[in-house]
Amino acid sequence: TYAIHVRDVIRKEEYDYKLTTKNNTVEYLLKGLEPGGRYSVSVRLRNMSKEASFTLSTVPLPAPEALKILTENDHVFLFWKSLAVREKGFNESRGYEVHVYESVTNQTSSLGNTTETYFRISSLLLGHNYTFSVQARCLLSGQLCGEPALLLYNQLTA
Repeated sequence: TYAIHVRDVIRKEEYDYKLTTKNNTVEYLLKGLEPGGRYSVSVRLRNMSKEASFTLSTVPLPAPEALKILTENDHVFLFWKSLAVREKGFNESRGYEVHVYESVTNQTSSLGNTTETYFRISSLLLGHNYTFSVQARCLLSGQLCGEPALLLYNQLTA
C-alpha cells in the first residue's frame, strides 16, 4: 500500500490518495491539474520506510489564435479565436486579459478583462507603436496565466 501526497504549490492546497498494488510498480494518473500549475508530489510506502518526491509544472494555456485588428474611425477592435475551440478544459467564464505596450513611453498597461473574443480600444495616439497582448485571464495574483498572443499596431499605417 502506498500513500500519494499532492501539494498544489500555487493554490496552497493539498490532496492525499491511497493506492494498493499487487507488485512493486506504482502507477497513478493525476487528473484535473491546472494549466500553468506547479505541484509537489510524494509517493511513500504506507509504513513510511521509503519515499520518492518530485515537483512538476504543467504547460500553461496556449495563446489565443488568429489575433486580428479592425480599425474604425476613432477606435480599434481586437478579435481572436476562443481557446475553448481547442482546449476542452477552458471555460469561457474565465475570460481573457488584454494588455498594451506603448513604445514611446516604454510602458505596459492593462486594458481590461473580457469574456468575449473581441475587445474595443480607443484613445490611441497617431504615430505611436502599440503591441497588444491577449491571454487567458490569470487566476491567482498574476499566476496561472495563459500564454499571450501578440499583435503589433502602428497607427501611421492605419
